[in-house]
Amino acid sequence: MIYVPSEWMGVCSYDGGQEDFPFKMHVASLKGKDITGTITWPTLGNAKTKIRGKIEGNNFSFEEYEAIFNGDEVQIPSYYSGLISAGGKVIKGKTVGEAGSDDEDDATFQLDLVEEEESSADEPLIPKITADAKFEGKYFTESPFTLKISKRKGDLVEGTISWKHQQCKTKFKGTVTAQGLKFEEYEVISQEDDKKVVPVPTIYTGTFSSGSEFKVVGQSGQEMSKLINKFEIKLTE
Repeated sequence: MIYVPSEWMGVCSYDGGQEDFPFKMHVASLKGKDITGTITWPTLGNAKTKIRGKIEGNNFSFEEYEAIFNGDEVQIPSYYSGLISAGGKVIKGKTVGEAGSDDEDDATFQLDLVEEEESSADEPLIPKITADAKFEGKYFTESPFTLKISKRKGDLVEGTISWKHQQCKTKFKGTVTAQGLKFEEYEVISQEDDKKVVPVPTIYTGTFSSGSEFKVVGQSGQEMSKLINKFEIKLTE
């Protein structure tokens, strides 16, 4: 069973994981067994395509049949065959030939349902703002940085972060999930003597943000229980 509308995040892998291409699927409509929607490829110039397919039991087959944006970056048409599992939250499968034969490229894919967080029924906060209320806090300033992924193998990534104001460079390693990116900045590899170095280790956890730009938005800190700094990175290349 696939819910409509729904958002899915996943990866299409070639050559046994030697090449990975993240993609997002939006399911727009389901009439009987027929399904329609779109796919976006963030690392292929944000190429966007239309899809149509069929659901029969736990089997889901679909086709990318028309380019909406940046069609030169993707192959149209492309055919996929998958199996729905985990209570309708995971789709795993492979690319197939037009007649249902195995694709020569030997690509596999996995899509995970992006679930919305349930809103909590907390008590109203307005009564806490009283004449004798006292607050303690911290002020955070923006600190520009450039994150470069130098290596990816499966879900694992590693690379460097260059800090503009601190004039230092660090190493990081992390994991790509269906919902976002988690990584740890663990070593300073270069710095200016008179500049303040960024603290390591620092943990970052963020989620993919939909829109015209491919972004990861999240929080960071020295401990998982104290992620108090906000961060945002967007794809530039």
